[in-house]
Formats: sequence, C-alpha cells, structure tokens
Amino acid sequence: MTSVRRKPVWSTLFVAAVAPLVIHILLLRTHVPLGCPGRFVYLYSPVVSWRLAAVPVAIVLAVIPALGVWLSAATDRRRQRTGLGLVVLGATALAAWSYCAPPDYRNQHIFNAFSPAQDGAFLVEGLRIDAVGAYLREFPARAATPPTEMRGTRVVSNPPATTLLVVGLDRLLRAFPGLAALVPLADDAEFATVRPARPLEHAAQVGLLFFWALTGLWLCAGLFFYAAGRLFCEPPIAATYAFCCVFSPAALLFTPGKDPAQLLTVAVSLYLWLAAWRRGRSLWAVLGGVALACACLASLVHLWVAGVVLTATLLAVFRDRRELRRVLLRVALPACAAAVVAFGLFRLLGIDWPATALAVARAQREVTCGPEAMPLVWQLLGVPLFLLLAGPACWIAAVTLPSSKFKPELPAKLGGALLLVTAIVLLTTVGFTNLETLRLWIPFVPLLLLGALLRSPLAGHARATDVPALRRTAMLLATLVVVQVAVAALHWSLMDPRETETRLVEQRFFG
Repeated sequence: MTSVRRKPVWSTLFVAAVAPLVIHILLLRTHVPLGCPGRFVYLYSPVVSWRLAAVPVAIVLAVIPALGVWLSAATDRRRQRTGLGLVVLGATALAAWSYCAPPDYRNQHIFNAFSPAQDGAFLVEGLRIDAVGAYLREFPARAATPPTEMRGTRVVSNPPATTLLVVGLDRLLRAFPGLAALVPLADDAEFATVRPARPLEHAAQVGLLFFWALTGLWLCAGLFFYAAGRLFCEPPIAATYAFCCVFSPAALLFTPGKDPAQLLTVAVSLYLWLAAWRRGRSLWAVLGGVALACACLASLVHLWVAGVVLTATLLAVFRDRRELRRVLLRVALPACAAAVVAFGLFRLLGIDWPATALAVARAQREVTCGPEAMPLVWQLLGVPLFLLLAGPACWIAAVTLPSSKFKPELPAKLGGALLLVTAIVLLTTVGFTNLETLRLWIPFVPLLLLGALLRSPLAGHARATDVPALRRTAMLLATLVVVQVAVAALHWSLMDPRETETRLVEQRFFG
C-alpha cells in the first residue's frame, strides 16, 4: 500500500515560504555582501524605500491570478475557462508591472540598453549589422574577440539569435516610424538623466522596444508551461506551476532581459518532448527536435536542459523495457534526428552551427576558467545564493515531497529523476558560473518545479473526480500564487543585480 508523509500544516508551508526572505533581509541589514568582494557581488538597491513602494501594487495584482486558479478547479467548464482567463490577465498585468515598477524605469532601461555589460550589448551589436548573412557567417570569428575589446562578454558567450532580434526590431521601427510612439523616452528623471542625444534617440527606442519584446517572450513561456503541466495534472495545479515558473524571484530580478525571456524556448521544447512521450506521437518529437535546434541559436544552455530531460525520462522508464524501447524509438530518435537535420539546414541561412557553438563554448570557458576566473571556493557560493532566491514554490514543494516509502507511479518516477539529474548538473557545473547562478540557472527552475510537482502528494490526490479535494488544493494553490508574488516582489525590492541604480545614483554611467 502506498504511504506518503503526512501533509504539512499551513504554518510549515508559511515558514518554508518566508524563511529565505527573512534571511535575505538580515543579510541586507548586516551589510553582508552577496558574492566575492572585489570580484563580483550582487548589489543591494540604494533606493530600497522607492522599490518597496511598488510592492503593494504587485500583491494586489496577484489576487487576480489567485482567483483564477481557484475558479479553474470548478466542474463547470465556463467557470473553469474564466478562471484560466483571469490567470492570463493577472500574469499580463504583473509582467507590465515588472517593466514599469523600477524607479524612473525608462531611464533605467535606457541605461541598460546602452550598457555593454548587460543585455544592451546585444543592442549595440545589432545596430552595427548591415548584412545579416555576412554577420552569421563571420560570427565564429566574432566570438573570438577578446572581452576587453567587446567591453563585455554577453555577445561572444551567446549564439546570435538575441542580436538578430535587435536587428529585426531596428528594421521594423525604421519601416514603421509610428511605432516609436509606443516607446517614448524619459523626459524627466528622479536619478541623473541618461536621456540620449538626438542622434541616439532611435537606438534608445529600439532598446526599449527590445526590452518590451523580451518581457513578452518571458510572459508567453507560461502558456507552454501550463500545457506541459496539463499533461499530468488538473488545471489549477498546472496553472500554478506555470505561474510560479515565470514569476520566480530570480526571473523578476533580471526582467526585462534575455535570461528570463529564454524561458519561452525552454518551455516550448519541454512541452513538445513531454507531449511526444505522453501521447505517443512521433510528430511531437520531431517538432521538439526542431524547437531545440532553434533554441540553441539563443543559448547553449538548452543543450543542458535537453540532456537533463532526456536522461530523466530514460531513468523513469528504465525498468520497463517495453516503455524504454518506445521512448527510444518513437521519441528520442525522431527528436534527435530532427535536431540534426535542423542544424544542417541552418547552413542555408549562413549559420555554421557547429563552428558557432564551439566558438561560444570557448568564449564561455575563457570567462569561467581563464586567468580572470573566480576561484572555485567562491563560485560554490552560487549554490546558496540560488537557494536564497529560489522562491516560495520551490521551498514549499520541498516540504511536501513524499517519504522514502512512497511507491511512485511513472509520472512520479519522472519527477524524482528530474530532481536528481537537475541537481547533479547544477552542482557539477557551478564552477563554470562565476557566481552568476541567479541569472544562469533561471532555465533550470521549471525542471526543479516540475520534478517536485510530479512527486507531490497534492498533485497525486487532487483529481477531477474528487471535487472536494481538488477545491481544497485549489485554495492552497491560490494562496501560494499570492505568496509567490509577494515574496518575489520583496526580494526584488532589496536588490540592484545589474548595478543600474547604483551607477545612476552615483552618476558613474559607463566608466
């Protein structure tokens, strides 16, 4: 008979949710640096009081998706669709809040748009490109440019897809100048203004449009995370999973930015793989392979994510030889073949993907293992930093995992394998992060959450046929949505992870 650990009481869940936040506040009050002093430190915000003023708005907006999660547990299809619509509406409102909440947000975004150490590096690079084909052909050589000459590592340590997004937005704005009205520049600033001179106004508007696009991509990831969750769980659980994947503290700290935005490519590939496995359709696997190849044009981290998911799936079905054969022949083989073909077809676009990937990997290795790399003992500090800002959903999932006596079904086996393999990958690669785990490990948060979800007794017991249990679970999940936003927003209010506010306050712009 299957036995699970007794469900934790509300007080236990509350402690799991807020304890990291309390620790974060204590670190701030005692001026403990989050990183290696003199090398790399995540800064605290110099204007915490201004940021705190925006937090109540986020908490109020969080009530909308929380109500949606609760309504999605209804047996009536109309109320269920209304609930899911409210989740989308609330998530959209919170995404807009994340863009507008920073003090004097336009000036902050303009500063980041021209910063070679931030995502502005892609803007500066993209605006220099005249011939896309030539740029793609020459990118492996471009990736070998020393970081000192590039004044940063963002361009050389990433494949060119993000830069191409800038090129597309630049040409769109030139073709339709009226779009500039959607991205007005700041006229007055609470900080020292960084309003660009007139010749740079177009570049600044492209930068703001670029950040709007990244925010939209980040938000759209939730749709595919929801679809992935629905392959295993009822609507309120899947909706909560998707919401918490998107609105994690780390993602909130770095949005608008490339790293939260690439959650979309993670979500698409993850959904297509799981759909191919659960539904037994090779077409989904083929689409998943193509999606993975396209995602690798944005970041090589997708190869790690794909490796985790593939390994976890094989571990979950290893003892069932028939299921293992089916996964290998009808899912893994078509997906891998489609990815290889897609990589080959990239040559038609002028992209030598093997050479590009090798050049990017070398650039990343030079940064993380070269003479300027941080000592390993300091890089290991990235693990507790990541856990500090993992978010309430991760910590609550940890205290609701079943005991070792739990006899898992196949989805639960997948969940356990996801947790195990993801943890192994993160711990063995922490020495290649230079303490930037908060940003670099954002794509792995959905894997950890999905693993915990599939192992959670709450998900296993909340079935559509058991309406009272599903409604009780929905109430807990609705509360979790509000707590997730509140805690994430409070973490956000304490930090200046890109050093933007500090430089604006001190008028140290790009020196």
